[in-house]
Amino acid sequence: MLKKLLVNNRSIPVPVPLKNLDEAVTWIDKTLLKDEEVITQVVLDGRDFSEDGVAISDYKNHLLSGESNLEIRIDSPLELTNQSIETLRNLATVIEKELKPLAVTCWQTTPARVPANYQEVSADLKLMVELGEHIFSLSEPNTDLSILKYLIDKVSDTLIDLNGHSENRRWQEYARVLLNKLEPVIAGILEETSNLQVSIYSHMSDVAMCKGMK
Repeated sequence: MLKKLLVNNRSIPVPVPLKNLDEAVTWIDKTLLKDEEVITQVVLDGRDFSEDGVAISDYKNHLLSGESNLEIRIDSPLELTNQSIETLRNLATVIEKELKPLAVTCWQTTPARVPANYQEVSADLKLMVELGEHIFSLSEPNTDLSILKYLIDKVSDTLIDLNGHSENRRWQEYARVLLNKLEPVIAGILEETSNLQVSIYSHMSDVAMCKGMK
C-alpha cells in the first residue's frame, strides 16, 4: 500500500490501498483535482515518468509498496499558461540579444558564403511560434491574448521572409528583415508577455484570496 504521496510538495494521506501507479493516478484524478486542474508531472521513486514519455496505459505495470515514493505535480490551465508565457519571454530575450550581431554578420556575408548561426535564430523563431500556439490552446476565455497572437503571427510571417532570403542567399536583405521587421516584433513580445504575467499573477492572487475566504 502506498504511504508516501507528495502533491505539489505537500504530503497527502492515502486512505485507500493503491496497488500500482495507474490506480494511484486515477485516485488522485478523482479525489484531489479541482475544477480544470490537470496532472502535469508524475515522479515515482525518483523517475520522472512525464519526461521519460511513459504511456499512461503502462502505469498499471508499475507496482507500489509501502516503500514507494510518489510525487505528483498538479497545475491549472492558468498556471500552465503563465509558465509557458515565462518560457516565451525568456526565449524572446535570447533572440533579442542575437539579432544585431547576426544582422552585422549577414550584411558582411557575400552570396557565395553562409553566415554562421543564422539557422539557430530560425530554429528559435519556429519554437517561438510553437510556444505561442501552445499558449493559445491553454488560455481561458477571460485572458486576452489578442495582442500576443498578432505578434506571433508577425513572427511567423517574418520567418517565411527570412527563409526565402536565406534560400537565395540574399544576406543583406536577410539583415534588413532582422532589424526592420523582427526586432520591433520581439520588443513587442517582451512587453506584452510582461503585461500578461502581471495580469495573470493578479488574477491568481484574487482566486487564492477568494478560496481563503470560503
